[in-house]
Amino acid sequence: MTNVEWRYGEEISSHHIEAFEAEFGVQLPPSFKEVARQHNGAIPFPDGVAFPRPNAPGGQDVLGLGELFSFVPDGDGVSPIAKINRRYREAYPGFIVFSEAGNGWHFAFEYQPGKEEHPVVLFLFEHMSTSGCLEVAHSFDDLVASFVAGDEDELPVPEA
Repeated sequence: MTNVEWRYGEEISSHHIEAFEAEFGVQLPPSFKEVARQHNGAIPFPDGVAFPRPNAPGGQDVLGLGELFSFVPDGDGVSPIAKINRRYREAYPGFIVFSEAGNGWHFAFEYQPGKEEHPVVLFLFEHMSTSGCLEVAHSFDDLVASFVAGDEDELPVPEA
C-alpha cells in the first residue's frame, strides 16, 4: 500500500470504527480499519480498479474507487457508512458497503460464513440483486495493491 496516496482524509479515533463493527456484527479487515482510522473519508490516488467487462477493449474496464465512507457521525448523529449500510442491510445481507464509485456502482466487502478473508466486490445496488456482483479483489490489501490510473493506456496488458 506504499504507492497509494490517501487524499483529503483525516485521522479519527478507532472507537468510531468499533461502534460500526458492533452495530453490524462484523470485524472489518485490519488493513481497511487502519486506512479508515488514519485517512477517514479519503480518496486514494491512483484509484482505478480494473474489473472484468466482456464488451470492453481487452475484456476489462476501470472504475475509480471513490471516497471511503466516513465513520464519523454527521449532524444527525449517524455516520455515512452506517447510513448506507442500514439502507441496504435487508436487501443485501452479507455485504458491507464502504465506497460508492458513481453511476450506482458500489464497492463492498462480502461476508460469507466460515471465510477469514472478505473479498471486495463491485455491483449495482439499484438492481436489488447480487446476480451482477463482481469480485474485484480477494481482500482489501489485494484491491489497494492493484490500483491503476484511470487511463486505459495504463491498464495491465493481458497475457496471451
